[in-house]
Amino acid sequence: MDLLINFDDLKPNNKALKNLVKAFTRAGAPVATIDADGRAKRTAGVTYREVILTFVDNQKITLFFKQTGDIFQVKLNGSVVPLKNQGDQVKAVSELVQLLDAGRAKFQAKLARQKVVLPSSIKTAAPRMELKLQESAAALDADIAKAQARVAELKAELGESLDNIGAGSGDAPADESKALDALSDEEGAPADDADQDSKKEAEDTEAAEPEKQKSEA
Repeated sequence: MDLLINFDDLKPNNKALKNLVKAFTRAGAPVATIDADGRAKRTAGVTYREVILTFVDNQKITLFFKQTGDIFQVKLNGSVVPLKNQGDQVKAVSELVQLLDAGRAKFQAKLARQKVVLPSSIKTAAPRMELKLQESAAALDADIAKAQARVAELKAELGESLDNIGAGSGDAPADESKALDALSDEEGAPADDADQDSKKEAEDTEAAEPEKQKSEA
């Protein structure tokens, strides 16, 4: 990248860095923060300083500046990326944006798998919430058990009521039949006595008829 900066004045508000940030924004990769390490480091005989660009999706590009003010190495999310268009800033930025876009899904998945470790000074309410939820679940189970027991009682009471109703309706025809028989007996008794009296009178009449004929003769 044909980006030159003042090695001794490497700060986030450096004009060259601001122009670089604008180039990334125009290419579709807004920069969230700029971290410029003011300490010089040395590796393989090369003295350098780092500038870390953090993008809105949390991906990072680290730029390594030599004492001459030019970039000699670029890392994307901690991995060195060789640039094909090292001498053209616009093309180099476009190339890096393409790499950001291509690796975004993989990077986000990696972040999702990482376990966040909270400082010991921060206490989470998760254990208390879990205990409260368990207590609520136990109370609901108790209420459900009571409701089920009450339903069973009501079913038993309903069954007894139906049995009693069925037994009462079964005896009614028998009782009614007996009542009708008794009534028939009461109504039929006088009629039988009258028939017997009429029959006796007829017999007496038939017996007296010969005697009457003899006396007339």
